[in-house]
Amino acid sequence: MAKVENQIIDLTSRLIQIPSVNPPGYTVNIAGFIKDWLNNLGFRSEVREYAKDKPNVIARVGRGKPVLILNGHMDVVPPGDETKWVYPPFSGKVVEGRVYGRGATDMKGGLA
Repeated sequence: MAKVENQIIDLTSRLIQIPSVNPPGYTVNIAGFIKDWLNNLGFRSEVREYAKDKPNVIARVGRGKPVLILNGHMDVVPPGDETKWVYPPFSGKVVEGRVYGRGATDMKGGLA
């Protein structure tokens, strides 16, 4: 597997391990993680909270035009009956290159 694929798998797993279930939609912890992760890569990122406990992460690289906006959500639906999961829903378990957990495809995998 290519290095970038492994990085995406790792990031997806780490995002899944930060619960952000909606309701209530508390995403402060995952927003802080994403901000710090982006800053470590050299982006200028910040967290802005327009609604209590539901912040946005805004990141920039470069200046001027063109401008590209990437938009995704950090919350996930409730996991339901956790005993029915093969792996715990917030484990981010990686098996044979696949990431398991709540949000793996919607939307934490997409964020990664």
